[in-house]
Amino acid sequence: WPAPAPALLEALACCHPTVPSADNPAKQIALRLHGRIPCFWGANLEAAAAQAWTAALLWSAETMALAAHQDELSRLLVMARFPRFWPNAAVLVHLITPDAPAGLAAETGRLLARRRFAMLDLHAPAGLALLDRALYWLDMGEWVALYAAALNNVDPAAQVPLEILFGAG
Repeated sequence: WPAPAPALLEALACCHPTVPSADNPAKQIALRLHGRIPCFWGANLEAAAAQAWTAALLWSAETMALAAHQDELSRLLVMARFPRFWPNAAVLVHLITPDAPAGLAAETGRLLARRRFAMLDLHAPAGLALLDRALYWLDMGEWVALYAAALNNVDPAAQVPLEILFGAG
């Protein structure tokens, strides 16, 4: 396998738990998603990454549900039963493909913004090869899921290999 690009290593180094929130993109994304229902989407490679992000967040959500308080579960039930609350609770996270035609995504974003959906557009670092971009999205999704679990009072040791938390990561 070829060595990862320096841009990939630099971008992911910013996600380590020792990096302050102001400089940590994964922590910032997790904070923006906290208390909301995220819906991830993208095209091409980013569509597969969006599925991986969904699976990682669902893993955290399942663990959160085991420890959630009754009032939090009741709030989620009310939001699920009344679609009018969905725009207030949902956030649409677009994993953007570099060099993709912007027309359809911009039109979709405009229509969803008119419906009061919160939107979050995410970009991989510029100039990454396809394999490096895939690794970036997968690793970033794992970091976001880790920080989302921590925001929901879930012990990250149950979610993440300890060597990532305490050293080599």
